[in-house]
Amino acid sequence: MITVVVVALAGTLLAGNVLAQTGTVEQNVKILVAKANQCLRHESRKHLAVDYINRAVKLQPRNLQLYYKRAFIYGRLKYYTEAIKNLDFIVRSDPRALRFPSALKYRAECYAAIGVYGKAVTDYRTLLKHSSESGKVWFYYAELLWFLGDRQQALKAIDKGLKVKTHWRSKLIALRKNVIAGQRVQLHTPFSN
Repeated sequence: MITVVVVALAGTLLAGNVLAQTGTVEQNVKILVAKANQCLRHESRKHLAVDYINRAVKLQPRNLQLYYKRAFIYGRLKYYTEAIKNLDFIVRSDPRALRFPSALKYRAECYAAIGVYGKAVTDYRTLLKHSSESGKVWFYYAELLWFLGDRQQALKAIDKGLKVKTHWRSKLIALRKNVIAGQRVQLHTPFSN
C-alpha cells in the first residue's frame, strides 16, 4: 500500500514538472497528452495517465478532444462510470456525432459493463438510426440483446447487420450460430476496438 502511494505521489510530482516553463497552453496540452499516452502503454504507469489528462483538461476545459481522450483512458482503466461522465459531456456537446462518432458506442459499452443494460440498448438503437451501415454496431447490439436473453431481437439485429457490406460478416455469422445453438456470449470489453 505504501509503495502505491509513493508511486502515485511521484507520478503527480512528475506531471507537475513536465510542462514547459515558457510554452504556450497548446504546447503544454500536447506535452500532457503525449505523457498520458506513454503511461497507457506501461501497465505499472497506467494510473498516471489520469493525472496527465486531468491537467490538460484544466488547461483547456473547452477542448472536447481532451474529454474524449479522458473517457478513453478511464475506459482502459475500467473506470466505466467516469468514462460515461466524459462521454455524456461529449454527446451533449456534439449531438449529431459529427466530431466524435464513436462516443455513443463507447458509452453503450460502458453502460453494459456496469450492468445498466437499458441505457446501453438505447444508445445502440440511437446509434443505429444514424449509422445503420456499421456491421460492428449491429454485432455489438445483437451481442447485448442475446446476452440479455432476447433471442428474437438478437437474430433480427444479426440479419440486419448481415445486409450491410462489412468485414464483421463472419463475426455476425458466428454470433448467429451461438444464438441458434443457445450458447451464451460474453460481452466484449469496452474500448477494445
